[in-house]
This record gives sequence, C-alpha cells and structure tokens, in this order.
Amino acid sequence: MRLFRLLLPILIPLAGLPATAVAHEGLHLHQPWIREAPPGAEVMAGYVVVHNPDAIPHVLVGASSPGFAKAMLHQTRETNGVATMVHLKRIEIPAGKAIAFAPGGYHIMLMKPKHHYQAGDKVPVTLRFADGETLTTSFVVRKGQ
Repeated sequence: MRLFRLLLPILIPLAGLPATAVAHEGLHLHQPWIREAPPGAEVMAGYVVVHNPDAIPHVLVGASSPGFAKAMLHQTRETNGVATMVHLKRIEIPAGKAIAFAPGGYHIMLMKPKHHYQAGDKVPVTLRFADGETLTTSFVVRKGQ
C-alpha cells in the first residue's frame, strides 16, 4: 500500500489525470499531550489532533508507548447525564478532515505508566493504522485543561 501511494503521483499524470486530485500528503499529528496525573496513578489520558489531508480516509486501529504497559483507543460518551468510557477498535479519520482527541471525547487511554510523569516530560506514543502505517511522536505531559 505504501509503495502504491508513493507511485500514485507519478502514475496519475501519465494517465492524463490531474495529480492534485489524489496527491498523498500524509497524516499529520498536532498538539500531542498527556494529562498529568498524581503519583501512583495507574491510568493517564493522551490527546492529539489527527489531520488527514489525503483524498482517502485512514482508520486508526491502535496505539502503543514504551512508557506504558498498554494503550487503548477510547471515547467518553454521555448517556442520561452519566459519562462512560467506551473502548474503540477503530476510529476513521475522514478524507480531508481532522479528528480531535480531547478531554470529554476521543482519547488514548495509557495504562500502567512505567515512571511517574510530570508536566514537561515527553513520552513517545505510536499510532497504528489499518493499512499498516504507523506514526510516532512525542506527547508532552502537562497539567489538565
């Protein structure tokens, strides 16, 4: 799939079609951060904006971090005034759109931190997509908002 994406901008002009219609710019991660938790906390939450400038959707299927034993995709949902967290196996990032992982909505549940992380610390987190693509970036620990 990756090779196809690399060759597509070359093949389209050869076919006489406009290359701009399907140019692959790649996914972008903006403002990655983790909410600081008190010492001894077993769970933290990560947030990021995933922007998809491509002409096709991408499907996020997982996350991982060497700083935590486990990472899962979650969404906070409110039903009848009660907020609950739901584990998600996939989140579609629509073509030309962005999905914000933010408090009260989508988030990356980071379980069993291997260290006590404080505001200012940076932790690598990898996002995994259905097509096999991965994106890794440093999430900055900061006080919650």
